[in-house]
Amino acid sequence: MAIKSLFISLLVTIMLGYSLTVGLTDPDSYLKKIPDWMSFVLLIVFALLYILAFWWAIQGFNAHKVTALFSMALCVFGLSIYAFGIVMSLGSGRASPGQYDGDISTLVPSEKAAFDQLLHTTGLTPQQVKLTEHWHLMDKDAPLKICLQKGHITGLSVLNVPIREVGVCSQFPELGQVYLRGCRLSDMSGLKNLRIERLELADNAIRDLKTLSGCPNVRWLMLQNNQITSKAGIELFPQLIAEDFTGNPLQKDSLK
Repeated sequence: MAIKSLFISLLVTIMLGYSLTVGLTDPDSYLKKIPDWMSFVLLIVFALLYILAFWWAIQGFNAHKVTALFSMALCVFGLSIYAFGIVMSLGSGRASPGQYDGDISTLVPSEKAAFDQLLHTTGLTPQQVKLTEHWHLMDKDAPLKICLQKGHITGLSVLNVPIREVGVCSQFPELGQVYLRGCRLSDMSGLKNLRIERLELADNAIRDLKTLSGCPNVRWLMLQNNQITSKAGIELFPQLIAEDFTGNPLQKDSLK
């Protein structure tokens, strides 16, 4: 029983490790290709297998003490990750007191002027702006969303609204996360910001990565459904840890 327990716990730990590393960061991973409901089912199966392996380790402890102990350690490790994930999910969606500003009037004067320019270039009104937290920037519930912290815009999302002058985003010095989806963008050379780490530009008309050279510290670059034919210029982002070019007409040579 202890040997079976070790086999199961080791296998599940390897699969869990893959899911939490390559599975989350590689856009071509198998985890990205399965529906969300199946991912949820797999997580439940993994947890049940850990519990089963732990029980088998207890049953076979007298016959194979070392093997059983090692298996139990793997089970405890795996289940502790689950417990940590549950605790984090319970706390998600709630900002700590003072973490975010709740009033646009707290913007520093220089960024207030830039924000007014952003409204002008998008044709939106202040009533269409939603203040939110970083983890809600991807939600599609408002055409313009910002994260406001200590008078500075630190996150920005524009959804399905044309942006005539993207360079205005360069005037937010603390901007770290940018989501400009469906904004009819093709030339991004006006965007120059060293603080941006996450740049999501899905559903635009971008053709060349070099037009993004003004954001060299990007770590997450998401360019789904653009017109990019080559990854030439990807070396401009030395901090890059994740990318997504799904839906682009990439040439075969550029995939190497």
